[in-house]
Amino acid sequence: MSINLENSEKFQQDYNKYKTAIEAIENEKIKKEMEILLKQLVAEVKNIDSQHYQLFSKSSLPDVVNDSRYKITNIRKKIEKTLKDYSRAFK
Repeated sequence: MSINLENSEKFQQDYNKYKTAIEAIENEKIKKEMEILLKQLVAEVKNIDSQHYQLFSKSSLPDVVNDSRYKITNIRKKIEKTLKDYSRAFK
């Protein structure tokens, strides 16, 4: 059995929600920052996916996965906060 976060329904829903919201941003500076954050989020999710085999073979999560989980949480928070702040400022 293999765990694949990138293809999970929840991640795909969040990714599509973020991507749609980012595409609607008119401020180019903010839009670029958000696009970079979204790329970082995908990279960290892919990093976790690439490390999952260790969970099954060694019954432990490598430190890099724990670090990636922390990074994913922080990136999601930044994306959510920026989208919320942008939405408030331009409504």
